[in-house]
Amino acid sequence: MKLYDGKTVVITGGTTGIGLATAKLFINEGARVIVTGRTPATIEAAQAELGENAIVVRSDATSFPDMDALVAKVRETFGKLDVLFVNAGYGHFMSFEAVTPGPIGATDILQKVGMPKESADQIYIQMAQSVPMKRLGQPEEIARAVAFLAFEATFTTGAELPVDGGWSQL
Repeated sequence: MKLYDGKTVVITGGTTGIGLATAKLFINEGARVIVTGRTPATIEAAQAELGENAIVVRSDATSFPDMDALVAKVRETFGKLDVLFVNAGYGHFMSFEAVTPGPIGATDILQKVGMPKESADQIYIQMAQSVPMKRLGQPEEIARAVAFLAFEATFTTGAELPVDGGWSQL
């Protein structure tokens, strides 16, 4: 028996980066997962990578009709929901004390907000040097924090868990 057998999870924005890593973790531990995305290429790639234990659907988290369709899909497929990880989003620049999680490598969030890859690479290098651990976090590290909050921290609500390599603590 796996850790999350029988659990049902929906991850919005789960076709790349943090969402995809979280889907993999939950699937590897036995959960049934629905992942959403907007881009046909990433939807197809995520479905291939996650395999038959995941359902990857096109859904835009900013669209009420899409959200209604997602709710209907969850009801039809699972009948219940144990975890909703609202990972879909967009980026804009803010002070670090406000952007959680901390600087995460292996994602393309800076390109999604229009930054050229070369500039994003330089930003990541600068951020890694500023983090007390002297490295960027990895999507899998965020996935473990999500799993902790979803299934282990059962008496925790409305909390922010800084997963930032100590950056916000200094």
